Amino acid sequence: MGSSLQWRNENGRRPIASGDVVRIGSGRRAADAYLAHSQRAGPGLMILAPVVDGELRAFVDRCRDEGFTAMAPDLSGDSAAEVMRAAAEMLVANWHPRLGVLALPGTGDAAIALDGSVRLDAVVVPAAAGAEPRTRAPGLATDLATEAGLAEALEFLAYHLS
Repeated sequence: MGSSLQWRNENGRRPIASGDVVRIGSGRRAADAYLAHSQRAGPGLMILAPVVDGELRAFVDRCRDEGFTAMAPDLSGDSAAEVMRAAAEMLVANWHPRLGVLALPGTGDAAIALDGSVRLDAVVVPAAAGAEPRTRAPGLATDLATEAGLAEALEFLAYHLS
């Protein structure tokens, strides 16, 4: 049984949801990010991936449907660490004070490094990164390549961000 952060409307209708490309950061260190949110601002979830493509956007939308305000920043430039910090600041300042990170394969080290510079409330990294991550925030290492692993990650995040 999975958990969800979905809110109930008084009229029983699903909140309006959207996904848009937004600009984060400033100057030459600015980057695009895909942001998915609904009328109800859920806890912030930054999803780290080597590339932002259609498949990742669909996953970010799924996280939004689970109740998160989800963002996937474009980390392909030279200033990935600064882009991640700008994305974290945007989520916390504009959406919700709680923030988690879900690092897809190839970005686990970046998520752990981000936890050292930004206050995070939960961190999920791929199981290939080894044992539970050494982070200040509660951490989970799981197999994100499987549906069961993704479900475990979303449940962990929902618990620690609610």
